[in-house]
Amino acid sequence: DDWSTEHISLLIEIYQQHPCLYGVKYYHSKIKWSAAITAIVKALKPLRSTVTEQEGDPNKNDVLSEVDEEF
Repeated sequence: DDWSTEHISLLIEIYQQHPCLYGVKYYHSKIKWSAAITAIVKALKPLRSTVTEQEGDPNKNDVLSEVDEEF
């Protein structure tokens, strides 16, 4: 299932709201990491009902992996 430009933009916007996913000094809290992934999935569900936690995880999502390199 391909990601539309709108969905990618929203994913990036939500991702940027969670520095624990990309900020080195925040990166080590597994509780914050898990909460951020859950928040991303929850925010995307209305647009992509099939979204999974794997798609919200920057280590497993190619779109987020590319964004992460920009930070």
